[in-house]
Amino acid sequence: MIDGYQAAREANGARDSRHRIEHIELIEAGDIARLGALGITASVQPPHPPG
Repeated sequence: MIDGYQAAREANGARDSRHRIEHIELIEAGDIARLGALGITASVQPPHPPG
């Protein structure tokens, strides 16, 4: 998902697009900085019962 948003930004230029990734509970530590650099909002939900 991050690669896709990055490719769109490189192809179309930076815009006020406010991309989000829902349910992003599993992420590589190195990708956190990429989210910020690309202006992507990470939406994290708590575990669902009986989780």
